[in-house]
Amino acid sequence: MSECKPVTTPMSSTTSLSLKDDTPLVDATLYRQVLGKLQYLSFTRLDISFAVNKLSQFMHAPTQTHWSLVKQLLRYLQYTKNHGLQITSKTHPRLFVYSDADWAGDINDKNSTSGYILYLGANPIIWSSKKQRTVARFSAEAEYRAVASALAEVNWVQKLLVELHVQLPYPPIIYCDNVGAPYLCQNPVLHSRMKHIEVDFHFVKRSSAAKTGASSALTCCRSARGHAYKAFASSTSSTSVQVNGY
Repeated sequence: MSECKPVTTPMSSTTSLSLKDDTPLVDATLYRQVLGKLQYLSFTRLDISFAVNKLSQFMHAPTQTHWSLVKQLLRYLQYTKNHGLQITSKTHPRLFVYSDADWAGDINDKNSTSGYILYLGANPIIWSSKKQRTVARFSAEAEYRAVASALAEVNWVQKLLVELHVQLPYPPIIYCDNVGAPYLCQNPVLHSRMKHIEVDFHFVKRSSAAKTGASSALTCCRSARGHAYKAFASSTSSTSVQVNGY
């Protein structure tokens, strides 16, 4: 693949992968070896996180379709072999997260995929793309689970910075592209519909309502950044909803 023809995208946004298709099986050992190396590479290449997460779900019985997408990912890496993360100290010390969910994106079990990217100023420091364990009955539920995962990461980083004696002058912000997620946190009429995700609901609710000492304000806005959770990145107009909390 060192002299392969480069491509500009890691995976098409319209690609649907199935556990069983009409293509023959391929060497599972080779497939696992390549994906294992790509998983390590995704620690520093957030742009391939979604594709690696998606392809890793078929390690037990990969087909020719899955292997073709692995080779497409390698061709994308050939195209972006000189790309990397730019870390700068000349930035504002502020935490903010882009969170999103691919609702019912898995055609095999209709589970959603959560993803988020955590920035410290202009520097991306943590990112994740992970399949949700349960089926979300509507899109706001999938987005809410993604927000809960992102919020847990924000809380951990905040505590780490406190231990390092780093004071953040600005409150953290979570951006999500579903306006229903922050509305669920604010509107008590909708709480009865969230009992099936009660743990995530109370976690986000209490974090957004707590006010203690040096607590910050958490804001959920309608916006999106799709590196870690979708094949293509996209952005939407911002419609901010203020939620006080930490």
